[in-house]
Amino acid sequence: KKMKLVHKLTFALLSMFALGTAFAEPISMTDSPTIAPPITINSSYEYSHSFLGGATPFVGGFDTATSGTLVINLDDTGPASSEAFTFNFGGESYTGTNVPNGGATYTFILGTALDFISANGFLDVEIVANSGSFRLKGSSLSILGTRGEVVVPPVEEVPEPLSIALMGLGLAGLTAARRRK
Repeated sequence: KKMKLVHKLTFALLSMFALGTAFAEPISMTDSPTIAPPITINSSYEYSHSFLGGATPFVGGFDTATSGTLVINLDDTGPASSEAFTFNFGGESYTGTNVPNGGATYTFILGTALDFISANGFLDVEIVANSGSFRLKGSSLSILGTRGEVVVPPVEEVPEPLSIALMGLGLAGLTAARRRK
């Protein structure tokens, strides 16, 4: 019984070192750019939400964004009038009208834009003023996802001759002990 246990333990240890290990880590990130100048009729303003910096940056093409929320805050800069605007981001587009005095918040649950974030690690946003004037008061992008599978490769070191000799002596000792019983 002891010998079977030794064989199982030896096999388990060798398998662990030979196969390496893999893991996936959850991601939760938020980015907020600075406030923009006024956006007037027939003009646009572009900015990016980037997750490429920081202590644990997003790795485009490796990490995966699985859900995300984009929040855009606009503030009316002119007299009460009808503003029309279009938001473009990651292959998605939204058109709206009438930014009230005092501002408004627009919240989007991301769809195809998640593929863009997963591939690149950032999201470009364009705000187009179709009529009226307003200001980007603030914007935030929050994503959830997973880090790509990190595979720790097996160590390819050649054992020293002394290590092999010690392991051989240990196995010979176990064999001799077994035969004596």
